[in-house]
Amino acid sequence: MPLFASAFDGIQGLGVTITTAKPYLYESPSVADAEPGMVVEVEIAVNAEGIVDAAYVLRADAPGFEASVLDSVMDWRFTPAMKNGKPVRTNITIPFRVVDAPTQIALD
Repeated sequence: MPLFASAFDGIQGLGVTITTAKPYLYESPSVADAEPGMVVEVEIAVNAEGIVDAAYVLRADAPGFEASVLDSVMDWRFTPAMKNGKPVRTNITIPFRVVDAPTQIALD
């Protein structure tokens, strides 16, 4: 059975708005040792234009998902964080939770 990685839980209450995102990622059924509930946590650097400059894996219970998660977040775009009325660079930590069906993911 294919598994998916969902960032839905992780993007709630970030203080920035994702303007474009892939809310879940398909991973082939050949991912060994991955189970629903496992987490891949990434830190992303978002520049003042809302573009992701870099992404790093902080923790990976499901290492087979690391590459897919990193590839996906590099395509995300954000409404920039603001400080004193000006857009600023910010770092955000987002956990991706492994789920066993895309119907468990609330974002489309």
